[in-house]
Amino acid sequence: QELEDSASELASLNSQIERLQSAGMGLAQGRAELALANYQAAKGDLSAVLAARAQVRESHWRLIELQAQRDTVIARLNSLIAD
Repeated sequence: QELEDSASELASLNSQIERLQSAGMGLAQGRAELALANYQAAKGDLSAVLAARAQVRESHWRLIELQAQRDTVIARLNSLIAD
């Protein structure tokens, strides 16, 4: 049962990582670039640029967090399989 639960958790984490890498991070980066372009064209303010860049950093941290969780699950699976 624990093996199945861990395998399911691994699949879920892989899906979340893929979704964040394929859509979430690109969207956050695009917003940051747009905010910067607006600021440079005097159509936006600096706070929008800083907020968008903060969102990019948060996306990166979330990715690191998910990858760490995935690595923990992989280690658990390896331990279960070895036993």
